Amino acid sequence: MILVTVGTIFPFDRLIKAVDEAVAAGIVPADVVAQTGRSDLRPRHMKSQATYPKDVFDELVRQCQGMIGHAGTGTIAAALDNGKPLLVVPRLPQYGEVVNEHQIVTARRYEELGCVLAAYDTDEIPARMAELLEFRPKRVSRESGRLVNRIRGFLERMDEGL
Repeated sequence: MILVTVGTIFPFDRLIKAVDEAVAAGIVPADVVAQTGRSDLRPRHMKSQATYPKDVFDELVRQCQGMIGHAGTGTIAAALDNGKPLLVVPRLPQYGEVVNEHQIVTARRYEELGCVLAAYDTDEIPARMAELLEFRPKRVSRESGRLVNRIRGFLERMDEGL
């Protein structure tokens, strides 16, 4: 099973639509469960709910073969903590999904560390899907773990100021 998550506060319809289309085209090789956030979009080719209770979501993360999500620190931390391959698609300001490019910065840094795969446009999702289930995220070393925590803290402070 592939778990798609966009966080619980804002919708990310562009990502949900792209993954739903990839499922319909047979590009995604497994069952897909999506957490869609507060959205009017209802995927037709994958199971979905706006949100899941924390214990249910945590169990979905443990059971999944891989994850697709926005480049939020909570999503990245959940994948890394559970050793799950994650394809991140940053929310972009030009679509009104965020107010700045902090998710691009987050995606690039975690990708450089070998912790995630990234698609910077939804058109890249089909090609990156071929890599997702084979991808093995790098374990965060103590040194890079401190860096990851610093990045996470910085981004959380940015989000609080928005």
